[in-house]
Amino acid sequence: MASWLVYALTFLIPVGTKKYLYSFTSGVSDYHSIFLFGIDALLIIFLAFWGVREIKWNIVAKLLLVFSFLGLLPTFWSSNIGLIVYKWFHLLLFILFALSVAALLQKGTIKLKIILWLLLISSVIQSIVGFFQFGAQASVGLYFFGESFITPFTKGIARVSVGDLSFLRIYGTMPHANILASFLIVGIVAAIGLLFLEERRWWRNALLGLCIFSLLGGLLLTFSRSGWIVAALSILALLVYGSIKKALRSRAVFLSGVILVTLAALFIQFGWLVFPRAHFTSEEPSVDHRVRYNTIGTELIVHYPFGVGWGNQILTAAREGLYGAQGLSLSWQEQPIHNLYILIATESGIVGIAAFLIFLFLIFRSALARINDEIFVASVLLGGLLLFGLVDHFMWDLEAGQMMLWLSVGLLLGLSWRPTAMPSSAGGSPAPAAGARLHSRPDGSDA
Repeated sequence: MASWLVYALTFLIPVGTKKYLYSFTSGVSDYHSIFLFGIDALLIIFLAFWGVREIKWNIVAKLLLVFSFLGLLPTFWSSNIGLIVYKWFHLLLFILFALSVAALLQKGTIKLKIILWLLLISSVIQSIVGFFQFGAQASVGLYFFGESFITPFTKGIARVSVGDLSFLRIYGTMPHANILASFLIVGIVAAIGLLFLEERRWWRNALLGLCIFSLLGGLLLTFSRSGWIVAALSILALLVYGSIKKALRSRAVFLSGVILVTLAALFIQFGWLVFPRAHFTSEEPSVDHRVRYNTIGTELIVHYPFGVGWGNQILTAAREGLYGAQGLSLSWQEQPIHNLYILIATESGIVGIAAFLIFLFLIFRSALARINDEIFVASVLLGGLLLFGLVDHFMWDLEAGQMMLWLSVGLLLGLSWRPTAMPSSAGGSPAPAAGARLHSRPDGSDA
């Protein structure tokens, strides 16, 4: 039952079904209100009955738990203690989920390939929903699943302009086009991972090629430039790895062909939309505002070196007049800092961001010491999301983003905690000989 719940939570990442319960401010906001998500309900059931008891409390897991408590320290000087405690509890759920996934993956209760297939299928569905949204230039009626209500006249919806024309950036059932872009990248990495890990079958390769085509098409229609860059770097990393590994070389060649054919077809059809979007200027609001948000973040870190508390960044910056000082005077411009690491530093303090970065260093170091095909795919999966975090915040404060981040953390932890590198079907590290000495403790920590 535990494995089925993990698989269900994986597949349902983009489903944003939720129920409003309470707001800590005068208005309703994803950042300051309590919502009960359908995913949260499944998550609590999973952790209560199966997940928590599976966790291996080694040094890395304990460090992650301590990190979560650092954002609670500001309750001693914050005026919004309830919000801090709620956001901490929500964060704790995801941390426990990641550690539970790691333990179950280490034991073999859940399988990486099944997780990758579920991520792929779910992301392809999101891509198809996005195609219909782009064709209609409106939402398609999937509101129960979290789809935003969009019409050609809806204000505040992400659009891209070409001359006198304006086109919807597709959302799927995500809250924003950038979040959909990140999930489509997860799907692309999953598809390439399966291409590398599964046994070679012509029909499977053809199916994965079609999925990659669909996902790249959806990614293009999100018009997320940060998504395009992260996708390009993730694909490049996997291509280089596949080219270096002799057993994967032919698959890397096939993947290169799929990518080239897909990009050629997409640019022929949509190049007139893509090229005006494919550049940056410092005057653009999307660039200029990110710089201003980061400036607000650095000022908060200076004023509150021990943090403002989980979930309190926007409220504190508004109370201190920092948004207005940066020329962000409209209410909708009071948004989170668009940088995962600065945002964490503002809420948990300098010690908090240091603990988080040390945690990331430890898990990537452990993964590198046991590198094989599965671990490399999981590393690219997490690395791409962390790279996206340099220019966005949704992995820290929005449900779907949090699920993507902590699932990826759990996968990499679980694979790297195994006693030795497990063999992969396409030339991974061999299994240890009988009687070979293992270089890690039973709890998964380094020896």
